[in-house]
Amino acid sequence: DLLLRHDEHERAIAAICAAPLVLAEAGLLDGKQACCYPGAINQEDWPAIVLTDQAVTIDGRTLTSRGLAPRWTSHLPLLITCST
Repeated sequence: DLLLRHDEHERAIAAICAAPLVLAEAGLLDGKQACCYPGAINQEDWPAIVLTDQAVTIDGRTLTSRGLAPRWTSHLPLLITCST
């Protein structure tokens, strides 16, 4: 419910590692490109999601990542701001 309200107010949403599965279950990744920890989301189970093999994927206001990576985590606020 909180994620859906957040999305309704057009706010940025970020999910790291296996957390994109939570966004998928809420329907917030339908029609979007996303990435996650390998195996956390099975493409066959979620055909409405375009899974990428990128370390970080930004689609609109949604940022997903395969996992924490020191080279970009310090820039997360900037990435989210730029994607809104």
